[in-house]
Amino acid sequence: MKRLLPTNLKNKLQDERPVRLYGCQNNLPLYEMIVLYDGRAVMCCQDMGREHIIVNVVTDGIAAIWNGDVRVKTVKRLYNGSKNSALFLCSKCEYALTASEMVTAVFSKAIGKLKSNEFAVPCKV
Repeated sequence: MKRLLPTNLKNKLQDERPVRLYGCQNNLPLYEMIVLYDGRAVMCCQDMGREHIIVNVVTDGIAAIWNGDVRVKTVKRLYNGSKNSALFLCSKCEYALTASEMVTAVFSKAIGKLKSNEFAVPCKV
């Protein structure tokens, strides 16, 4: 199975050390919550194994889950740069940003904007 996984995910699975995470490349947990057929909710579409069940929508309601402690704490763990276990769902995800990946993503966007002249300031003569 590991040979079918993206390279950066293979490395994350092999490394059991705690990982500092600085967000999600797609920001999925900030705008997405998946509700399963039986009413259970998971953080995002990458939780195909249903490892991180938040709560049940039927019993608790969507607003209570979205603003609830479990989801809020998980989002903070993902975005605040704290050390996370290699077993934490987001630590294993190919979209999770480590410090070096975050810097690379920021510079890539900036370079793209420079190339497209989005930073160009019109001057009046």
